[in-house]
Amino acid sequence: MSEKKDRDWLDVTSSLALPVVIAIFGYLYTWHKDRADDAQKRWERDSSYVKFLVSTNEQERDLGLLIITDLQNRGQFSEDLRPVVTAVAAGLRPSDPSRGAAVRILSNVPGSSSSQASANINAITPARLVYIQIGHESQRERAMELQDALRKQGFQTPEIELVPHPTFNTYIRYFVPKTKDQANEINSLMKEMKFSSTVQDFTGTGDSGSDALEVWIGDKEPAKIP
Repeated sequence: MSEKKDRDWLDVTSSLALPVVIAIFGYLYTWHKDRADDAQKRWERDSSYVKFLVSTNEQERDLGLLIITDLQNRGQFSEDLRPVVTAVAAGLRPSDPSRGAAVRILSNVPGSSSSQASANINAITPARLVYIQIGHESQRERAMELQDALRKQGFQTPEIELVPHPTFNTYIRYFVPKTKDQANEINSLMKEMKFSSTVQDFTGTGDSGSDALEVWIGDKEPAKIP
C-alpha cells in the first residue's frame, strides 16, 4: 500500500513538474532568441553608422558622429563602436572638429575620461606624425618639398590638406608638452627652407591631447621662395 502511495505521489509530482520545466525552457529559449534578435538589430544599426564614420566625405563622417552622440545621450551607445570611433579619431588631425567630437564620445563612455580617450587614440597614432595644411593650391609645391624634407627627418606626413580657412601666418602647432621638441625641430627645418614659421603652443586647448603636430602654411607665405 505504501509503495502504491509513493508511486501515486511521484506520478502527481511528475505531472505537475513537467509543465513547469517546459515553461522554463520556453522562457529561456524566448529570452535567448530575443537577445540574439536584439544583437542582430544592433549589429545592423551599428554597421550603418560605421559606413558614415569611415567615409572620406566629411559631411557623412560628421553625420555619423552626430548620430552616435545622440544615441549616447539616450543611453544607447554600443560598446562595439568604441574601437571604430577611436580609429576614426586617430586618422584625423588634432584640430579637426570631427576628432574633437570623437574624443568627447569616447570620454563619455562609462569608466572613461578625456585623458583616457586621448591615450587610447595616441596608442594607435603613428609616431612623429605631422599634418600639413595649405590655404592656396599655389603653395602645394613648397608644401611637397617640406613634406619630403620631413620624411627624410623621420616624420610621417599624410596627404597635404587644402583648407578653406587658412591661418594668416605660418605655424607649427603642438598639442602635448612632450612634442614641443619635435615642433622646434620642424621649425628649424622650415627656417632653413626659408619659411616664415613660428611654433604655437596648443596644449590644454580643446579636446585634442594629440601626439600629432600640425603645420599651417599661412595665407601670406609666398608660393615661391623670395
